[in-house]
Amino acid sequence: MQNNEHQILSVSLEEHLVECLGPLPALLPTDLSRQLTECLHSASVKRQEGATPTIPHGLLSSISKWSRTESGRAALSTHAPSLDLRNYDMISLLAGTRTSPDRKFPLYAPESDAREEERVRVINDRKAITTLLNAILSVCGAGFASWYAAGQVRWRDEWVSGVLC
Repeated sequence: MQNNEHQILSVSLEEHLVECLGPLPALLPTDLSRQLTECLHSASVKRQEGATPTIPHGLLSSISKWSRTESGRAALSTHAPSLDLRNYDMISLLAGTRTSPDRKFPLYAPESDAREEERVRVINDRKAITTLLNAILSVCGAGFASWYAAGQVRWRDEWVSGVLC
């Protein structure tokens, strides 16, 4: 992926990412701090509007690169409480986010409760059918076993029908 593509690529700004990036504006160099502050502010506005907040992939990449520099490591470790350097690796920053080149994310629609209820109903129906089939086969099997045993001990049919009923 070319560098100019990173500039237009957007990443969803999830809550955990906002929490991770929150303490950074005071630690970052001026340019990065300004960009991050603008993104975090616009994210809170977008959340109130119900839209998906985004952050440029290039900004996350720059923050990750800064965290690996000597000054970045020093700033993160001297912050009170100390910030974990691994939280600012690109893999950590991108974990749980969605990426979109056109900054338009589809609305997240979790599986409906109706679908889950239907799945549970189907499972319960299968259990009921299995239980009923098991009961029928058990009664028939016990009856056949009694009839067969009665035949082996040479009981008359009247006695067998009396025992089975």
